[in-house]
Amino acid sequence: MCWLVGEATGQVKWTTGGGIYYAILCAHIAVDTIVKAFAQGSFTASTLAHYEHAWKRAIGRELQVGRYFRKLFRRLHDAQVEALLQLVERHGLMEFVHAKADFDWHWELIVAMLKHADVRKIVLSGIM
Repeated sequence: MCWLVGEATGQVKWTTGGGIYYAILCAHIAVDTIVKAFAQGSFTASTLAHYEHAWKRAIGRELQVGRYFRKLFRRLHDAQVEALLQLVERHGLMEFVHAKADFDWHWELIVAMLKHADVRKIVLSGIM
C-alpha cells in the first residue's frame, strides 16, 4: 500500500494552490495510522484504510467545496468579477468576509457568500 500526502495526492487548496497545512495535517493522520497499526500488530488493508477515511473526513469537504468554487469562478468574465468586487466594497461584505474567513479553511466562507442573493445572482449569470 502506498500512501501519499499533500500535492502528490491532490490535497491542495483549490482556491490558492497552497497545501502545506493539508500536507502536515495528513502526515499526522498517516503517522497516527501507522502507530495504531504497530500497536495492533496489524498492517492489513482494512487497518491501514484508517488513513484514507481520516484524511477525507478532515479535509474532504474543504477540497470538494474548493473545487466547485474554482470551477464556478473560472467561468466568470472580467465584468462579473468586477461586479463581485464592487458588491463587496459597496455593501459592506468585507466585514462579513473578515468574520468568516479562515486562512486554511475556505469552505465556510464560500458557502456563506454563495448564499448571499446578490453574489449568487452575479455568479449564476456567469454560468448561464
